[in-house]
Amino acid sequence: MTKDGAVFILDKSIEYLLYLLIFFVPISISAIEILFISSMIIFVAKKILKPDFEFFKDYTHFFLIAFFVFCALSLFNSGMYLGKSLRAIFTKWLEYLIFFIMVGDTINTPRRVRNAIFILIASSALIGLDAVFQKVQGIDFLLRRDLIVGRMTAAFKTPNSLAAYLVPILLLAITLLFSKYITKRHKHFLFILIIILSIVLISTFARGGWLGFIAGLSLLLFLLRNIKKASIPLLVFLAILLATPALRERMIASGDDQRKSVFG
Repeated sequence: MTKDGAVFILDKSIEYLLYLLIFFVPISISAIEILFISSMIIFVAKKILKPDFEFFKDYTHFFLIAFFVFCALSLFNSGMYLGKSLRAIFTKWLEYLIFFIMVGDTINTPRRVRNAIFILIASSALIGLDAVFQKVQGIDFLLRRDLIVGRMTAAFKTPNSLAAYLVPILLLAITLLFSKYITKRHKHFLFILIIILSIVLISTFARGGWLGFIAGLSLLLFLLRNIKKASIPLLVFLAILLATPALRERMIASGDDQRKSVFG
């Protein structure tokens, strides 16, 4: 086998491992770790055979590396928690940095980007169905997790974790819904998915998730050209929160909690 042939096989292997990793993000931590380590080993082997670092020319890498450097500098102020801080740096933040680099180097064509987005959306659809099943049956079908005081968690440990996952997925789906490159059939699917995931987000009763989603939608109003249509999801979401007594009380309680934390 030639050197170029070996690099091609390694590159393809990383591509499909990253697709699997994206799919399992909301489902299995152990699968994520296995897929990440496997793809990282193959990535290193690929760079040994072909030391190409053109992707580093993208200015976004500078900000990511700068963020990691500042995280490392914060170790000087860790005090008695230095051990925990070191573990967080090398087992959490460094993994994110390496993952970002691998994605930037591998998911670098329109076809691969489309595939990654499709897998991400498909995975979120599975989570949406899992959450609805959990609401009806009291337990999810992926990891057999129970509802937490009536709040959906799907395959996540807590409702807040599920909400944190749903917010960027919903914003991506809404953005795709207004894209001229998406077919009508796919837009119909996205519309149904947005409705399901929005209901799940509301049912998590995670106020931070609600506020994050509202802030994200507000930003989309400035980024999308069709402001009238883009404002519809935001207005509908706010209307549901304000019109439903239990949800409205939850939002009001958020302000009360803030005042209690400030004034004791």
